Amino acid sequence: MQNNNIMNLFGFKDVVFDSFNEDNEFVHVHAHVSKMSICPHCGSKRIWVHDHRVQMIRDTHICGKKSLIHLKKTRYDCKSCGCRFERKLDFIAKGHTMTKRLVCSIISEFDEVYSISSIANRYNVSSNTVLRILNCLSVSRDNLSEVLCIDEFKGDSGNNKYQTSLLNGDTHNIIDVLPSRSKVSLFEYFKKIPSKEMMNVRFFVSDMSNIFKSVKERFFKLSVHIIDRYHFIRQVLWALENVRKRIQKDVSSKFRRYFKRSRSLITKPSSRLTSDEANEVCLMLELSRDLKLAYGLKELFYQYVLIQPTKPANKSQAYSEINFRVGL
Repeated sequence: MQNNNIMNLFGFKDVVFDSFNEDNEFVHVHAHVSKMSICPHCGSKRIWVHDHRVQMIRDTHICGKKSLIHLKKTRYDCKSCGCRFERKLDFIAKGHTMTKRLVCSIISEFDEVYSISSIANRYNVSSNTVLRILNCLSVSRDNLSEVLCIDEFKGDSGNNKYQTSLLNGDTHNIIDVLPSRSKVSLFEYFKKIPSKEMMNVRFFVSDMSNIFKSVKERFFKLSVHIIDRYHFIRQVLWALENVRKRIQKDVSSKFRRYFKRSRSLITKPSSRLTSDEANEVCLMLELSRDLKLAYGLKELFYQYVLIQPTKPANKSQAYSEINFRVGL
């Protein structure tokens, strides 16, 4: 009875404890499965022992050491129906060598940032075993929000270089992560979402990708397409940089080095320039009217993109101010 209580304490029903021993790394628990007297298929008592075998089962840590259960199992033959069977155990799945609570312990490690190999070493399993457990997990998708943000990111899962993330624009919570950014895979994904749910999306936020534009036009026709401000600003700054590089090739080597060394000042908002930095920018602008024009358009763009929503700008006043600053 005491041996049964020990195994019940571990959550091992129908298992009888025999003995245990330990070494520097493992705690070895020796036990056997309790005997059966009735065939589970036909209910007959005419059953005979077919054979015995010892199964090595990995379990959670005991007293800070890895544990290994040496479980003696018995197979039976039923003389009435001819079935061969053994007792079913609740704490381990059929054909597995890990207890269910060990699998749960490994899953709990995914809440923190650990490498696959460190988790495998901690629980005496292989890295492939940890990956198989991870692949078996499924996370339900949240419903699409009124503000749906979609973007790509570079990952290393599967055979695709880039993955796609869906984000709730109101709460900033992740809705789902898709394994690919291809148009075909995105279309297949959104085809499975009910049209009623997609109609709840009022704002579709993305970068300037044609793939995301196609998704919006195909599945979110009634929503407003908003371009991510970062990508929009980046396009303007790239255009300004192209002008600077073109002008830089036509000036002397002295000014060429000056242009390259001070290139960050050109893209910096004029309101954040110090007096010395402003003088450097003015010197560069005096050398080229095209650069002066591009810089003025960039500043005008900043007036409308970076201004606070509670303080709407007057277009004519802002443009007059830019003209005064750059001398257009």
